[in-house]
Amino acid sequence: MGQGRRMTAYVIGVTGQLGSGKSTVAMLLREFGATAIDADDVTRDVMQPGQPAFSAIHAQFGRDILAEDGTIDRAKLGQKVFGDPQALRRLEQIVWPHVIARVLDVRAGMFDDSVLAVEAIKLLEAPLRRVCDEIWVTVAPRETLVSRVTGRGMAAAEARMRLGTQMSEAEYRRFATTVIDNTGDEKQLRRQVEEAWRRSQDRVKRRVTG
Repeated sequence: MGQGRRMTAYVIGVTGQLGSGKSTVAMLLREFGATAIDADDVTRDVMQPGQPAFSAIHAQFGRDILAEDGTIDRAKLGQKVFGDPQALRRLEQIVWPHVIARVLDVRAGMFDDSVLAVEAIKLLEAPLRRVCDEIWVTVAPRETLVSRVTGRGMAAAEARMRLGTQMSEAEYRRFATTVIDNTGDEKQLRRQVEEAWRRSQDRVKRRVTG
C-alpha cells in the first residue's frame, strides 16, 4: 500500500421507493465485491436499549411505543409517525445522526479502492447523501410497487399511504447518477447492476490512480 493512501471507501448510495428493489441491488453489489450496509438495520441497532437513540425516542414518543420487553416496538412507533410529517421529522432528527456516524465509521476503515454500498430509503432527504460518490435509484411502476409490498404481507391501503409519504419517482430520478429500472425480471436487473458496477469500478480506479 502507498504510504499516502487514503482510508476512505468509494460510496454508492442505493435508494428508491418502497418495493422498488433496493435490497436486491445492494445484494448484487455485495456479490460483485462491495461492502453493503442497510441503513434500516443500522437504525434498528441504534434504537435498541442502551444504544444512542433509544432514550431520546422514548422521551419524545412516550412509553406506549415500548414492547413488553422494554424495546421499541417499531410497529407502534410507525403508527405514530407515518402520516404525521412533523412526528416523522422529529424521529429522523434523532436517528439519522447516529446512522450517519456508523456509516462514516465503516467507510473510514476501508481502503480507497473499496466500495461501500449504503441502502437507504430516505437517502436523498438525509445528510447521508452528502457522503455518497454516486446515487443509484431503483424504479418501477407504482402498481408494481404496491403488488410487491402487499406480497410481503402489508395491506394495500398502508402500502399506498407509505408510498404517498415518499418522494415521487421523478424526484428520485433528479438526484440519480444511475437509474436501475426494476420492471423486468431478475436477469435484466442483474445485467443493469453489473454494467453500472463496471462503470463505478472505472471511476474508482481513476480516483485511486489520478
